Amino acid sequence: MQELPNENQSRVTDMKIGNKSDKRGRSPGSLAALEPTKLKKGDRLPGAGRPHGSLSLKDKLKHYLELDVQVKMPDGSIQSKQVLDSIILSLLSQANKGNIKAIEQVLDRGFGKEAEVVITRHEDALKELK
Repeated sequence: MQELPNENQSRVTDMKIGNKSDKRGRSPGSLAALEPTKLKKGDRLPGAGRPHGSLSLKDKLKHYLELDVQVKMPDGSIQSKQVLDSIILSLLSQANKGNIKAIEQVLDRGFGKEAEVVITRHEDALKELK
């Protein structure tokens, strides 16, 4: 007389037959899940950097700062100037009107920021005071 398998034995048998073996190895981190997405020679991964031939932000800014625009001059006339020149004129105009931030920018860019004196020893401080 042949014994009937209990529940644990039937589960093992099912896995061996293939009912659950189809799902094995398909978790996102398994090697079997990565097989269909293997790269071929010449393929690129997404996010591989900026494409060749595209301009950097610095190059784009340089291009736009060199464009010509119509600018109203302080004397009221309209002249064709580069964008960079119009920005400088606008900054100087704001500084002339008393805008403190614009004045700081003009002075810092034109003459450099004043160097800070850092005293590290007590003897140096006494020399500075004399």
